[in-house]
Amino acid sequence: MLANLKETNLRAAHEDAALAVRSLRLSYGPAEILRGIDLSLAPGKALALLGPSGSGKTTLLRVLAGLEAPSAGEVFVHGGCVAAPARGLFLPPERRKLGMVFQDYALWPHMSVAQNVGFPLEMQGIGRAERLSRAQAALARVGLEAMGDRRPSALSGGQQQRVGIARAIASGARTVLFDEPLSNLDRELRESMVDEIAGLVADLGLTALYVTHDHSEAFSLADEVAILREGQIVQAAPPEILVDRPANPWVAEFLRLGAVLSADAARAVLRDLAVPQMAKAVLLPRRDIRICGTSETSLRARVLRCLFRGDDYQLALALPDGSEIQISAASRIAPGQEIGLHIAPEALRWFDIPKRP
Repeated sequence: MLANLKETNLRAAHEDAALAVRSLRLSYGPAEILRGIDLSLAPGKALALLGPSGSGKTTLLRVLAGLEAPSAGEVFVHGGCVAAPARGLFLPPERRKLGMVFQDYALWPHMSVAQNVGFPLEMQGIGRAERLSRAQAALARVGLEAMGDRRPSALSGGQQQRVGIARAIASGARTVLFDEPLSNLDRELRESMVDEIAGLVADLGLTALYVTHDHSEAFSLADEVAILREGQIVQAAPPEILVDRPANPWVAEFLRLGAVLSADAARAVLRDLAVPQMAKAVLLPRRDIRICGTSETSLRARVLRCLFRGDDYQLALALPDGSEIQISAASRIAPGQEIGLHIAPEALRWFDIPKRP
């Protein structure tokens, strides 16, 4: 009875979700790329898939979009099942009512902006007059109503990205998949486009799923971030929870939250420290570390590098066990200098699982 109740609750959750996957697996021959993923995205929310290269985040997006067929599990879009290999079910991309924005914009250079936006509608057999009307309406929604007659080459990178969003919503899609949408932009434009995309998605009332390898982009764009590693989700939570309570040492290191030490190293590095009995590792969060006089502290570090960042300095420090950590400083400190560090015991994050190499 409990198993049936759990099954019913899972089904209900998927029916209410804009996107959901259940027990999802994908293999290429003996290589398993996705290994039992469960994920749900509520309507009107934004989710980021974050992970190192080869973790499976782009493959997961392609499975959701219908560009890849899963080997096992189920995929749901707006409450309907669109892929279930056990039942021989697989709906192609054009029947999933999803928009997609690509990292390289995927705009046809010989077409006008309006023609690019209307091209998917042409593939659906929609007449020319309606195509242009819907394309122009979509361009107006992203603030490019005056650009319809121009060629993509006449637009800036940020404007081309807006054209991609207009094309994604021209067909009426309520959910949009973003495949590393900012990776082709320079740093300054990328930072401004983070705010712009987040604002557009909110103003348009869209549900969004982003694939990105950039931590700051994921944290800025998404309500929740799912971190993938080797085809599995190791933690999914709002950004502030990931920072405050990483699930394991690997997540803490991947997010560059600070220095992760083994319990034995912590005993040697942090003098007079009471190490919990079951602890195997500890995170020293860099945001909770402050510089102090060497006579005031039990933790010392040697400055490796000092980089000026415009409003402060970034220090790369070597701890006594050889671990490296980066913190901010108000003034320049010469490489090679030894400094004292203070961190409150309550700021330490202990883990009871060993750090993986």
